[in-house]
Amino acid sequence: MPEDIQRSGSPVIDPEDLFKGMEELRREMPCSETEQPLDVARIEKEVADGLLDPGEADELLVDRFLPPFSRNPRSPDIWSSNAPLWSLEMVAAWIIWGDRALTLRHFHGSFEGAKMWVSNAELLPFLRPRPPGHKLYEFQRTTVMRSFIGYDGKHHSFTPFASWMPGLIAHLVTSRIKAVACETEPDRERVDVPRKDWETAEFDVDETGSTVLRVAGRVKFTHLLFLASEVLQIYPAQRKPDGLRKWKLKPPLEELSEKELRMYEIIRRMFKDGVPIGEASTRNKKLEARADALGIGKWERHTSFARFIDRVLEKVCEEPSGGPGRPRKNG
Repeated sequence: MPEDIQRSGSPVIDPEDLFKGMEELRREMPCSETEQPLDVARIEKEVADGLLDPGEADELLVDRFLPPFSRNPRSPDIWSSNAPLWSLEMVAAWIIWGDRALTLRHFHGSFEGAKMWVSNAELLPFLRPRPPGHKLYEFQRTTVMRSFIGYDGKHHSFTPFASWMPGLIAHLVTSRIKAVACETEPDRERVDVPRKDWETAEFDVDETGSTVLRVAGRVKFTHLLFLASEVLQIYPAQRKPDGLRKWKLKPPLEELSEKELRMYEIIRRMFKDGVPIGEASTRNKKLEARADALGIGKWERHTSFARFIDRVLEKVCEEPSGGPGRPRKNG
């Protein structure tokens, strides 16, 4: 018997197992004699149809002491020794955008298990008229061959290989950046990718959706990982210019819920010329206190309020200049 069980007399519960158990409670929610059970499927449909705000849907579950529909991605420090190796998607995102959130999006230790309400207009961008509502989006593994949904709830596409890959390959050929991978033959051991292999290398995706490396036309390596410290040395972080996120000339106020409209009026009075870029946590604390004082609503978690503010700003503000999703110039 494990030592920790012998000491306490009961087994130690894994927090992840506990969370999964709470997830199951959604389908069989107990209620008091005066409290009606929640119809989870109906709530999700109302959000999908644009009849219920995603944040309010999460709050309905939190009010019953249950986990919300959405589940925030983890934010490990991938710029330190905690994540010494990066995937190709992480490297490509950093080279193209130089944005931490877009790079973190591709780290399995961040996106696994994360869920977010994403607008149907973003999930179905070609539909006209633009569909209302949101759907619960579960983050999955990405590949440089396809677009992806970022933590900002928007679609992003890697730029063409020609804009960033030749420079990366040149650094790999000269060993300024080193990579490790699993050989497909004979025994799938992890090895350093030889310098000479990069001269005829090209990236591809296998039948499982994983990125692989072809050498002289043959798939030779899988599970590619690059030394993060060398990537960051050659492609250092670029400081984004301070500035304002400008108000739209004609914000679609008809698309705002009553709560969003009241919040917009507060933000507009507080920041007449535009919302400052950066220091979002400090800004949101002030706004949340103001919303509480005016009786606009209460949020169980600061992260729920932050997502609510992000949705409001997305509707009434222009895209921030130099922000995520705008490719930077590569060296």
